[in-house]
Amino acid sequence: MQLREFFGEKLKAYIFSKVSLISLFLGLVFLSGAGEVWGQIAQRGTATTATSGNNTLTIARPSGLQVGDLMISTIHQTDNDDETLNQATPPAGWTFIAGSRYRTDDDDEWRVDFFYKIATGADLSAANFGFDGDGDADDMQGAIIAFSGVDTTNPFDATGVIQTNGNSQTVTASSITTVTSNAAVVMLAAINDNRSFNGNWSTTDPGVLTEVFDEPFNADLDMGIGGAWAIKSNPGSTGNGTVTISNNARSAAILLALRPGCTAIANSGSAMAAICQGGTSIALGGSVSGSATGGTWSSSAGGTFSPNVNTLNATWTPPAGYSGTATLTLTTTGGSCSDTDSKNITVNPNPTVNAGPALAAICQRGTSAELGGSVGGSATGGVWSDGGIGGTFSPNANFLNATWTPPASYSGTATLTLTSSGGSCGTVSASKNITVNPGATANAGGALAAICQGQTSAQMGGSIGGVATGGTWSGGAGSWTNANNPATATYTAALGESGLITLTLTTSGGTCGSTSVSKTIQVNALPQANPGPALAGICQGQTTPAMGGSVSGSVSGGIWSGGTGTWTNPTNPANATYTAGAAETGTITLTLTTTGGACGVATATKTLTITSGPTANPGAALAEICDGETSVPMGGSIGGAATGGVWTNLNGTGTWTNANSPANARYTAGANDSALGLITLQLTASGGS
Repeated sequence: MQLREFFGEKLKAYIFSKVSLISLFLGLVFLSGAGEVWGQIAQRGTATTATSGNNTLTIARPSGLQVGDLMISTIHQTDNDDETLNQATPPAGWTFIAGSRYRTDDDDEWRVDFFYKIATGADLSAANFGFDGDGDADDMQGAIIAFSGVDTTNPFDATGVIQTNGNSQTVTASSITTVTSNAAVVMLAAINDNRSFNGNWSTTDPGVLTEVFDEPFNADLDMGIGGAWAIKSNPGSTGNGTVTISNNARSAAILLALRPGCTAIANSGSAMAAICQGGTSIALGGSVSGSATGGTWSSSAGGTFSPNVNTLNATWTPPAGYSGTATLTLTTTGGSCSDTDSKNITVNPNPTVNAGPALAAICQRGTSAELGGSVGGSATGGVWSDGGIGGTFSPNANFLNATWTPPASYSGTATLTLTSSGGSCGTVSASKNITVNPGATANAGGALAAICQGQTSAQMGGSIGGVATGGTWSGGAGSWTNANNPATATYTAALGESGLITLTLTTSGGTCGSTSVSKTIQVNALPQANPGPALAGICQGQTTPAMGGSVSGSVSGGIWSGGTGTWTNPTNPANATYTAGAAETGTITLTLTTTGGACGVATATKTLTITSGPTANPGAALAEICDGETSVPMGGSIGGAATGGVWTNLNGTGTWTNANSPANARYTAGANDSALGLITLQLTASGGS
């Protein structure tokens, strides 16, 4: 592989390269053209080349590649079995420039394709780029050149067509015409033999081209590629491009002109502070540099630049009534390219305020309808005021749809003013009047002492005033006496009424409607006692189940009493129990009496039947007997509620005769009772309740 850049193996190439290097240096220093300053195109790093013995080709990334560089690839492929070679397939993101199947010789074919790509960050991370040839390609070769300073939006100033050349030692590319100063002219060539380029690349203008790669390839079908370039200072025709090769061969070549990036720079200045409708901005502070000789301001919203649009440090006044975000754009002037830079300015609307519809008159102590205020423009809220009268806005003065209540004693015409708040464009106000007519007043009088159901209250002690000519008491489920007399009226509670009762005094007469005031009276419920369910009878000394009683009304509790027995928990109406006395019999009355409260006491009773218990008497002591002997009759007896009795022995193994006869039963000792000594005989009474 041969790579010629600024120095070649041949003196001729060295001289040509030196001339191009000097031209490049002069281009960097003097930057020729009609007054404009263009970016200088330069080769980035070194070109990379590769060969392949099949239909895939991998070419290394050019050294030093940077984002925004222009990469141009030359892809050369051959086929020796009479197949039609189609365009090569580049990696994603590469764009086709031109291609030609430039030589067919019986079964043999040669094809060259050219592609370009603007380098991205991903390309900088890639080690190489893979190109696919036609499926029938036998061999491939390729090269990639990278250039900096190329216009990334429109990189080509002119694009030639591929010129195919017959069997000759001279390779020719058709002339192109550039339109931009300092364009880079690039000549790329392919030959159908493994020939070397002699390094004498040239055009009429810019003249000598610097060779950047020369790649002969000894393959099944020999081939070779090469490329060179130079800066063309002035627009116009290049003339044909030519280069000689080491021996005759068929060839294809193309001239391309790369457009330099424009260096005109517009700077719209620092960010703008917001202004208000009708206001004027601060000085815009724009600037231009590079090839620009001036600039022109424009606005997405219209308006006026002062003193004119061509003053870089002009001020801007928006159209009357405009608000929103306007974009101010500075566009460079002078030279043959331009740049723009923009910034936004916010035009805040002036505040507006509306006090809402007219208000109907109200009475003293009354409250207005909702005020219905509103704000707009840059206002974010509003504040109501009443000119120092001292009324109350509800829920607060910052609520646009608040209501207004004048001081209790105020009457007359009040001016309510809504003043805008928030925003950065000052405040405005709007007002409306409201008439406050004198009104009726009422006073409910002092607090009332509690009464019981059915009782009558003390006199109400109420009064009326203002324009009121009368007043009437109402409320409760009971009855009134002298209800139309605010001071002396009394209230009698209904028998079924209890709790906190609201009594209301309502005025009548006058021209401002009526007003009402209220107070409460506590009606205490009458005491009530409930003895609970009936009790089952018990025996002497036994205890009842829980009484199950209850008390209610304005009481604090209850207590059980009655009988000659004893009580457990007598102050618990529900859970109290009664234990009958040992000698107590018959039907007795048990009484539940309420305790506490201010409305007397209540009692409730129920009865309990007490039955005497069974008794047993074993009779006199018995004389001793021997084992197997029978005793005298027991002589026992029963009493009380008992209806019978039976004898049993608690130890011993003897037998009974007439055991169910308390008096006549006899006991016959067992054969070994004597071993026990004393035998215990027991009489058990039974029957009764």
